[in-house]
Amino acid sequence: MIHKHVNSCISTQDILKSLIDENLSKDSTLKETLVVTCNEQTGGKGQKSNSWTTFPDSLAMSFAIMPNHQIQLTPIEIGILVSDFLDHQINADILLKWPNDLIYRDKKVGGILMELYKDYAVVGLGINFYTEDFENINFRFPATTLDSEKPEDLEEALIEFILNNRLQAPEEIQERFEIKCHHMKKELKLLDENISGKFIGINLDGSAKLEVDSEIKSIYSGSFLY
Repeated sequence: MIHKHVNSCISTQDILKSLIDENLSKDSTLKETLVVTCNEQTGGKGQKSNSWTTFPDSLAMSFAIMPNHQIQLTPIEIGILVSDFLDHQINADILLKWPNDLIYRDKKVGGILMELYKDYAVVGLGINFYTEDFENINFRFPATTLDSEKPEDLEEALIEFILNNRLQAPEEIQERFEIKCHHMKKELKLLDENISGKFIGINLDGSAKLEVDSEIKSIYSGSFLY
């Protein structure tokens, strides 16, 4: 594993892409897993180019892995594994919101961003850990932190867990996501679209299944309000 840490940066995703370019200039494939972490990220990106600013002492990282065989399942797979890891590591019950949010006690505690770059999945992960300054931070959405401060060396332990527990079968990812889904069987509204219905799970390609007037619609992108 090659782990590059910086104190502050605009985006760990951008640094990681440069690191990929640097390594691929020496070899045709990445020989080691590349990881970038920082203490504070000022220009992180979320879904649909929304900003995700990371405050000090929370987790902000990016890493490069091979995408899932079904590429759209990659961020869902990573969400499942992050949830499993935090449950084992700090006893935090993290649920998932389609397609890429981490939910703790009914509020967003983190998120996942996945981009394809040079045939690799460049995965950005942000998680809010406890900080005394949290109450003074203004968020555009209901957000929270985990109860504990971020343990030392958490990032490398998390990467090792992900690498050792990859999920490949779409059926397993589908089943495990639906168990961890925060809004399973709930009535939702798709933002930016005039569509409301009951969330009944995901398809094997990672798209959401919404029951609208007794008809099942597949949703491939967007954010749900509920």
